[in-house]
Amino acid sequence: MMNAKEKRAMQLEIHRMNRWQSEVAAKNAAQESECARLRAELKDVSEKLTVTEREMAAALQRETDTRGAMQLEIHRMNRLQSEVAAKNAARDPNNTMQHISESTMQHISESVAANYAHVQLICNRGFEDKRVLLFSHYSKREEVESHNYLTLEQLDDRFDVIVILTNCPNAWEPKRPNYNKYHILSYNFKSDFRNYGVFIAQTEQTLLSASQLCLMNDSFVVVDVTAFNRCMAHVFESAADFAGITSSHEGVFHLQSYFMLFNKSAVRSIVNYFKDHGLPMNHSASISEYELGITTQLMHEGLTPFAMVSNQEMPQPLNTTCFKWSAVLQQTGIIKRQHFFKQYPPWFAMTPRHIALVADKYSRNVHFIHFLKYHGVAH
Repeated sequence: MMNAKEKRAMQLEIHRMNRWQSEVAAKNAAQESECARLRAELKDVSEKLTVTEREMAAALQRETDTRGAMQLEIHRMNRLQSEVAAKNAARDPNNTMQHISESTMQHISESVAANYAHVQLICNRGFEDKRVLLFSHYSKREEVESHNYLTLEQLDDRFDVIVILTNCPNAWEPKRPNYNKYHILSYNFKSDFRNYGVFIAQTEQTLLSASQLCLMNDSFVVVDVTAFNRCMAHVFESAADFAGITSSHEGVFHLQSYFMLFNKSAVRSIVNYFKDHGLPMNHSASISEYELGITTQLMHEGLTPFAMVSNQEMPQPLNTTCFKWSAVLQQTGIIKRQHFFKQYPPWFAMTPRHIALVADKYSRNVHFIHFLKYHGVAH
């Protein structure tokens, strides 16, 4: 038989085990409660996402339903604008062109002098079999936005040399600067093609040996990072001689100029194109001679183009990035900045509701949300 001391010890052990079982049971109950809360929260988020996707699909359907009626009106207005612009240009073309020419030449002289040593450094390192990106950037506030860094980060592995042509070189602060790869030059021509043209003119002889040359500006925002990287994989792996994100059959078929990639077989052709055509004197010349003219000339030379999204199916094709913004977002992950600044015709451009829906769906893209907040875009 157990003595009193042993009985007391056993009772204490039994009490301790009972208390431990009670604590375990309480913890299990708390964990089950937390799991139930998380399941309910996940269900709520899932339902909200489903509603958002349905609303976006409905918005896209309404856009499609009204497209046919609006295309004729937009086409008529565009034609009227072209006629007015032609009449205005005919009033006094010589003085206007002379003024622009003098201004352009002054900027060229200043930029060549300011960047001479750096450009020489780039040329001395050479472009032999290198993948080269020319990124044209302009900021009225002379600031670099978060989404600019995001775009370059996503493309970093695809290029050996990245040249940033910008009006605010001192504002750029890369997180992990590689001075053998990234080169920031002070260019303030307020024209992407003038930026490209001056740099190409300075580096022409060595640039011809590049394996790829990409011309890209800052006019788009990467919204869906996964879709953008998937799009880039298609563009860079294409067997075409030159490629873009979007193309348009408006006027004549052309790759839209905010992103154009020229593979080895097309590098000499694009360098020669800039050499033969000089610098565009104004925006109209940039469109007619470069955005429209490059694709036409290169196809005339037997080179083949490729683009992820086109407007070929439209009876009267209109600007792809404006009128097919939803398809562009889904297939390429980008939205043009003009949508957020209301610089596109309102009939098919994104509405505040569209922007709100997209912002909600891609709220985890902090660069995109920062862009919206920075510019005071309602979302």
